[in-house]
Amino acid sequence: MKKVIYSMGFIVLFGMISCSNPSKNILGNWVVNDAKLTLLNESKQDSNMLMIAGMMEGIIQQMKGNATMEFTKEGKMTRTFDGQPEVGTWKISDDGKKLISGIPGSSKKDTAILEFKDNDNLSLTTHSKEADFVLMLKRKKAK
Repeated sequence: MKKVIYSMGFIVLFGMISCSNPSKNILGNWVVNDAKLTLLNESKQDSNMLMIAGMMEGIIQQMKGNATMEFTKEGKMTRTFDGQPEVGTWKISDDGKKLISGIPGSSKKDTAILEFKDNDNLSLTTHSKEADFVLMLKRKKAK
């Protein structure tokens, strides 16, 4: 009997996890909690990339607790840094693992790996041949 109860509990839990919808989970206001830039391979030896990474560290420190992102159910995304809002669009990939965003009027789309740590914490990771950039967001609580 215990096996049946445990099995049923596992099936229900698995169903709840697999049915969670990242598009609904991401809705709302988020604040940048932390960020990390990691230079890859040859970039670690490139003086220009090292200089850029140094400048990025300063920007990352300014972003913590100040930069925000808002995602609406209509697919609108507003990123605000240093009081300057940038409005764009967003959607979640069909597999639920990537955030795809864009700026109106531009054909360029940005893709980031989306990982929810829990309901109030998520990370967005972008990869390039030079570096990986991880942006950690915390849900902004309504006042």
